[in-house]
Amino acid sequence: YLPANIAVQTWGKLLDGPQEVVPIGLGARDTLRLEACYLLYGNDMDDHVTPLEAGISWATKLDKGDFIGKKQVVDMKEHGVPRKIIAFKLDEKGIARTGMEIYVGDQRIGAVTSGSVLPTVGGAGGMALVNAKDVKIGDKIEIDVRGRKKLATVVKKPFYQAKTHS
Repeated sequence: YLPANIAVQTWGKLLDGPQEVVPIGLGARDTLRLEACYLLYGNDMDDHVTPLEAGISWATKLDKGDFIGKKQVVDMKEHGVPRKIIAFKLDEKGIARTGMEIYVGDQRIGAVTSGSVLPTVGGAGGMALVNAKDVKIGDKIEIDVRGRKKLATVVKKPFYQAKTHS
């Protein structure tokens, strides 16, 4: 973030700098945030998905006063979360997109919230909001991709494993 009055000048300096910098669009942002399992408001979470369901309970401090939805979050904390965000990797060719339905057998258990190609992981995958009790890591699910059910595996978040040097 920077003040608007220096944005154009700063952009020009970045592009003309000693390192090769190439502008990228929202598609690149989306695939990279998806591989890291970063949530996108409006897709993976919104006013109808609690922080507990989204897997970010650490962002909600129940002892810091009142807030919209607090009663629902407290109830979920006490009685369990009915839905959860999972990550999945497709076992077959195809791309799962937002809104596509997820099944275990003939039972619809949820829907894709974000899906795309996973360039650094290889293949395709995404995240979905599903009934919490219906799947766990390693389970097989099916995603209705334009009328054809495609096999996928529920995987641990995030998709990639960061490589660090000692």
